[in-house]
Amino acid sequence: MPYSFTRWAGASGALVLQHEILDALDEERSEVEIAVANNGSKFYDPLSLGPKLVFKESIVGSCHIFRMKYSLRTVIFDEEMR
Repeated sequence: MPYSFTRWAGASGALVLQHEILDALDEERSEVEIAVANNGSKFYDPLSLGPKLVFKESIVGSCHIFRMKYSLRTVIFDEEMR
């Protein structure tokens, strides 16, 4: 599973958080528009990411922070990380 690193400035300086890139979005139950890039790959239109995003718990598991495979700019945090 691919990993990515993000710098996050905390009270004690810069922390490095490790998070995964997951294909966990339940597309049928979420409010999202699926677009196709020039190279034919799919991506989630960032302007269409509505307030209802439903994730597959069997894939998310115990991840507290992750990026969505088809919307890499979007970082998802669970309630524990907020």
